[in-house]
Amino acid sequence: MTIPLDAIDPAAASDRWARSFAYHLDLVPPIMDAIVTSTIPHVPASQLREKLTGGGQVDNMSLFLRGVDVAVDGPARLVDAGAAADAQGLWWWVVRFVRAVEANITPTRPVGALTEKPDADPLAARSTALLTVGWLIDHAPQIEHLSVYEQDIDEMFGLIRHLRGKYGVHPNPRRARSRCSVCGMVAVVVQWVDAPNGSPKPLRAGKCRSCGQVYAEPVTPVSEPDRTGREVLSLECADLIHEACRSVHCECPCGHGMRGETA
Repeated sequence: MTIPLDAIDPAAASDRWARSFAYHLDLVPPIMDAIVTSTIPHVPASQLREKLTGGGQVDNMSLFLRGVDVAVDGPARLVDAGAAADAQGLWWWVVRFVRAVEANITPTRPVGALTEKPDADPLAARSTALLTVGWLIDHAPQIEHLSVYEQDIDEMFGLIRHLRGKYGVHPNPRRARSRCSVCGMVAVVVQWVDAPNGSPKPLRAGKCRSCGQVYAEPVTPVSEPDRTGREVLSLECADLIHEACRSVHCECPCGHGMRGETA
């Protein structure tokens, strides 16, 4: 007999959905950065400005940055192709989804003005994507109950996975969580913190996101250096020339320094 996971943990399905939702949306900013960046190296320096018959020049920088092609299915026209089409398609999905969600939930904060055309600057495109997916992730508990958008979410996430593999986007994985010895949940986030004793060596510390249990490495007290059995000798006594020693700070048992001062 197989016991459903939901019977053991009623929130398991919701947690799994939230992790998948955040995982896919976290990929959007680096994907947008990679796609927009990939259009820039393909701009030949000799083709930034093009001379026209009869004199004069035309700035065709924006034309090459868009990555255009000539459509053959009907009247001749320029259409997006290659990386530009991928950036346009992914961002179109994200913006349309945000607008649909905003109209069906009670937002805790405005999402801001969005355009369906991605920014041509990689950093600007990444920054806009970060703010946008952050808004979606913050409202994930409300979005989870919008069952009408399940198919749209699956299609958008499928496109994200496809573009991640196509452009080789492999973001840094999130830190793995450890199992809590108190509640048994895999919810302990471990990180490095500064040692309270002033030692330059950091300590590992963790806190369970479920029950709040705190874990920390024991702090080793810093002991004072052992100065016992150490004598301060003058240069003369160190070289065994005791009769030439006149230092009052010399701790040599010969006593030459003290005799010299009192003589």
